[in-house]
Parts: sequence; C-alpha cells; structure tokens
Amino acid sequence: MSVSNKILGSAKSIWGKGGFFNGSGIVTSTSSKALNAKLETPASAKNFILNSPNKFVDNENYTNPEDLLCASHTACLVITFSSILGKYKYEATHIEADAKCTMEIRPSGFIVTNMDLHLNAIIPNIEIKKFEELALMAKEACPISKLMSGNVNISLKSTLNKTDC
Repeated sequence: MSVSNKILGSAKSIWGKGGFFNGSGIVTSTSSKALNAKLETPASAKNFILNSPNKFVDNENYTNPEDLLCASHTACLVITFSSILGKYKYEATHIEADAKCTMEIRPSGFIVTNMDLHLNAIIPNIEIKKFEELALMAKEACPISKLMSGNVNISLKSTLNKTDC
C-alpha cells in the first residue's frame, strides 16, 4: 500500500443572523462528526477527541490537527467578517466559510502548505464590489490568517448570495 505525502483537513463555520456582539453560529468538520460546536462571542468551551491524521481508520468520532486548523480559520473568518460588516453598517443574514488545508509530509516533517477558504454570505443592500472588498479585508484582518501569513498560501473565493447558502 502506498502512502500519500499529503493530508487534507476540512471544516465549515456558519454565522447566523446577528452582528459581532449579538450573533452566533456553528463550527463543523466535513470529515468527522466529532468537531461540531456552537460558535459564540464570547466563546464557549468544548472538548474534542484527537486522532492522528491517519485516513485509513474510521475518524468519524475523532478530529485531528488539520481539521482543527480549518475550523479555527473558518470560525475566525466569519466572526471577523461580521465585525467588519458592522463597521460599514451592514448586517448579514447568513455567513458561511469553508476551509480545506493541505498538509504535506516532507523530509523535515509535516508542514501546512495551503489553506483554501470559501466565503458565502447573504447581506441585504450591499453591492458585489463592496462585498468583495470587505471579504478580502476580513481575510487580511483575521488573526488566524495573520498567524499563517508568510508560511501558508491562503486563497479566498467569496460569493454573495441572494438567497440561502
């Protein structure tokens, strides 16, 4: 059996109606059921069962570092985006972010090389150009993006929806 030198992680965060101080949402892993948590400001705590990133075993009830990294990034992005929208007098009825990260196995060890983010939102009375500007601003202002800056290739695709995501 050959072993891939890449490990993929994924997660999704959804921020429901409400701004930075009064909104809430959820964080889920798209590869395990273990990482399903309510997302709030201020934050609430939850324990997760960790597992090594071995995709050859059933990880449905476990999570791993790459899924947690994706969850952290999506959660931070939706909250940051909500905050930025509020500063510009917009309020989303729905914000959703998906992330997929690539972790490669190199001779020096594991390294996260890419983080691909996708931001979907429903925001009344916003023009597409302004939406794209604020989405990019959120990516740049997101503390997790800042943490990875210069070390990980971060891409963002943003989609403004007229109806539910």
